[in-house]
Amino acid sequence: MDLDIDSLIIRPGMFVVSPDKRYRVTGQEEPEGKKLDIFKDKELAHSVYQAYAMCHNNAVDLISDAEILLAAGKYARSCALAIMAWEELGKSQIAADYYSGILTDREYKAAFKEHRVKTSYLNRAGAIDGKSMLTVAYNSTLGHKLEEIRQTALYASAKNMPKEAITHENAKEIIDRVNEHIHYIRFAEEFNGRIGSKALFK
Repeated sequence: MDLDIDSLIIRPGMFVVSPDKRYRVTGQEEPEGKKLDIFKDKELAHSVYQAYAMCHNNAVDLISDAEILLAAGKYARSCALAIMAWEELGKSQIAADYYSGILTDREYKAAFKEHRVKTSYLNRAGAIDGKSMLTVAYNSTLGHKLEEIRQTALYASAKNMPKEAITHENAKEIIDRVNEHIHYIRFAEEFNGRIGSKALFK
C-alpha cells in the first residue's frame, strides 16, 4: 500500500493562517456550547483530567504493542494498533482541550462518539485568524482516510487480505509518526506546564 504519511498524519506543532474549508475550527459549533470552568465544576474537571491521562497512557501502551507486533512480522495488526493508538492520543488531547477551555462541552461529547473526530483531532494546527488568542483547526477528512487503512489492516474481503495489503514500511511509518506526536506532546506539556493545545501552540 502506498502511504503519503505527511498527508495522513501531519507533523506536530503546525500552524495554519486563516483556515479554509478543509478545516473545522473549534469553538464554532451552533449552538456553541459551554466551556468547562475547572474552578466551579471541580468534579467534572477531575473526570475530564482523568480521561486525558488514561487515554494518553492507553495510547502509549497500544503503540508499544504495535512495536512488538511489528518486530514479530505481524505488519497488518501492527498498523491497526498504531492507528488505534493515534485515536486514543486524539481522545487524550480532546479531553485536554476541553479541560483547558479550547473546546466546548458539545465538542467534547461529540468527539468521544465520532471515530473520525478522534482520528482527525491530532491533525490539528494552531490557527492564526486575528480574532482570538488561540483557535484550533483540524482537517476532519484525514480521519476518514486513516479509518480506511485500519479497516484494510484488520478485515479480509474478496478484494482484501490484510497481511498482503499492509507492508512493514506502512506499519513502521505510522508507528514512527505516532511516537513523534507522543514525544512532542510530552515535551511541550512538561516544558510549558499546560496540557493540550495551550502547551503545543502557545
